[in-house]
Amino acid sequence: MSSFQIVQVGDEELEFPSEMSDEDINEVLSKEFGSPATAPPPAPEATPEVIMPTPPPVTPPQESDEPIPVPEISKDGVEGDILSDEGQRTNTEGLDISYLDTNKNPTGGIGHLLTEEEKTKYPEGTVIPRKVVESWFLEDVAEAKVDSQSLIPDAPEEVKEIFTNMAFQLGRDGLKGFDKTIKLIKGERYSEASKEMLKSKWARKDSPARAKRLSNRLLQFAKTDKNLATIERQRSNLKLFSDNPNLTFQEMVDGGVINPDEDN
Repeated sequence: MSSFQIVQVGDEELEFPSEMSDEDINEVLSKEFGSPATAPPPAPEATPEVIMPTPPPVTPPQESDEPIPVPEISKDGVEGDILSDEGQRTNTEGLDISYLDTNKNPTGGIGHLLTEEEKTKYPEGTVIPRKVVESWFLEDVAEAKVDSQSLIPDAPEEVKEIFTNMAFQLGRDGLKGFDKTIKLIKGERYSEASKEMLKSKWARKDSPARAKRLSNRLLQFAKTDKNLATIERQRSNLKLFSDNPNLTFQEMVDGGVINPDEDN
């Protein structure tokens, strides 16, 4: 039975026949591993390479010489109505400039009365950036709406828009001077209010064309409102007659359904 001798090579134990001399064993090891009785340590297991996704390149914001676009002002509703009435001054190049209004008040953009700070920044004839003009206008319209709402909170929207136009030009303090007109509107006496608003310096001297147009608009609303009220009253009359065929005319008058002074 053959026997073996054990030779330690690195972490391994190799068996060689016992009859092999050390010289023969070293020669074998030299051929296999490059040095006698020495074996290279086993190669470590390769760690799998983790490939991280490459983030997309970040492009820095590019500066542009193009001006930032300003949203256009609506040409509809109360904004469009005010635009058609208000003055606006531009230079020969069509750029907005500051100017003096008919009352010699420093003004800029679309009927915007300049504050003390704005007067310093934009003296008469100075170009005003369009985005500033747009901002002033939207802020002034919003303020005029608040003024109108505070004075006639329960009025129909059409009437509030008329007062918003007036407030834009006159301001809340100026609008408060129309106390008789406001009282008539609160009493829903719109036809009378349309005449009362013309009894003012604003209508006689400052802005007669504008005042006349707004007065006519209120008068037209009064007629429409009266017609709608008449139609509704006629509907009530028909229903009341239908439900109570024996009701007399005087009972209808006493009940407030029929006004003998109006056509029904």
